[in-house]
Amino acid sequence: MSIVKNILIKQKLTLIIIIISAAATLLACTALIIYDQITFRNTMKHNLTMLAQIIGRNSTAALIFENENDARETLEILLMAVENIDFACIYDKNDKVFTKYRRSGSNVEALPALPKEKGCYFVQNRLIVYSPIVIRDERIGKVYLQSNLKKINARLKNYVIVVTLVLFFTFFISYLMAARMRRIISEPILHLANKAREVSLQKNYSIRAKKFSKDEVGFLTEQFNEMLSRIQEHEVAIQLASHELKNRAQQLQIELSERKQAEKKIKKSLEEKEVLLKEIHHRVKNNLQVISSLLYLQSNKATEQQTIELFNESQNRIRSMALIHEKLYQSENLVNINFTDYINSLISHLSNSYHTELHKITIDKKIDHVLLSIDKAIPCGLIINELISNSLKHAFPDNMKGTINIEMTFNKHNHVHLIVKDNGIGIPEGLNPEKTDSLGLRLVNTLTKQLRGTIKHKNSNGTKFIIAFSA
Repeated sequence: MSIVKNILIKQKLTLIIIIISAAATLLACTALIIYDQITFRNTMKHNLTMLAQIIGRNSTAALIFENENDARETLEILLMAVENIDFACIYDKNDKVFTKYRRSGSNVEALPALPKEKGCYFVQNRLIVYSPIVIRDERIGKVYLQSNLKKINARLKNYVIVVTLVLFFTFFISYLMAARMRRIISEPILHLANKAREVSLQKNYSIRAKKFSKDEVGFLTEQFNEMLSRIQEHEVAIQLASHELKNRAQQLQIELSERKQAEKKIKKSLEEKEVLLKEIHHRVKNNLQVISSLLYLQSNKATEQQTIELFNESQNRIRSMALIHEKLYQSENLVNINFTDYINSLISHLSNSYHTELHKITIDKKIDHVLLSIDKAIPCGLIINELISNSLKHAFPDNMKGTINIEMTFNKHNHVHLIVKDNGIGIPEGLNPEKTDSLGLRLVNTLTKQLRGTIKHKNSNGTKFIIAFSA
């Protein structure tokens, strides 16, 4: 099959026509031979049966009078002219051989032990006939004839020769017809293939194939030309799109270049603004430190303890605001402040300011990673400063030991929870933190409102403030 796949179409067409013609001829001849063989065999059976009946009619007298010589002469006379009879015999009414005939030169096997009933049979390479001899419905004997099949074999041999010759001429005539007929199919296909190759090499989709007929090949040619038309349309559209893309790419390149220049200018401007903002934060921080230093110098001239404490509280508040500007100045992010670092620095400053080590007061911290803008960071820083300062001043009198806890958490809803608690003596009974005259607590309430948050107070085993607001 692989050989057939690789040959040319015209060769395939020739081979198909020859094979179909030969197969049809061979089938027709085979059917004719089979029909002839069946017919000839039936004719032989009929003729041999008639011959047996004739022999039986001519042998009735010899059987009645038991004249074997007459019976033998009858067999020889009737069978001598029939070449295909090799052996014959006549049985008496007791199925014993009465007389027999054998053609000279024939190779005949022994007679059957007992004759069969009436019938005609093909046995191996011979035809056998049993025919009863009857007079007045009484069987007086049987005729046995054995014929060879030479005529059938000779006839079959002649047919084989004829069929061979017919097949040979069929091959020859089919080849001649195929040589002419294949051009009708192969030429349009070859033309179509050449046009396809030409289109592939030249990339010229305006080429069209010639339509030779209105059959399947003609339909294929129409579809091929239609395909080329569509490809040509797409090619034109692609060329236009490519030209447009090139123009667009050039425009984008110009826009990109202009954008890069604008980005450079913006980046330079941002760098300048960042430097300026850092400088502003630095100066604000320095100015606040100057104010803190002035307050410190002024507090040295005060003689009353209450006045000194007021100066210290003011210094701490200013220091908490200055610390925010210091963190912004030191940070790369000028928008948000990392409150973890801020609280650590603020607590360190307050611990030094109130000498927590001397009073044996411990400050524990649990701070999440929280980023706050400067608008939220300054109020929140002041709140933490006030609450821790109040705990350090009032929660542990008479050098009491104690602990101050500060927690700051940040949840997925962008809410900040600030908890400041201590285990000191707590707020005196009857004192309402929201309506007190204390500047620190009033400041805490005001700053919480500024953050648009909520504040809760608990006075159990110390003091606990819970403040919540949106980051």
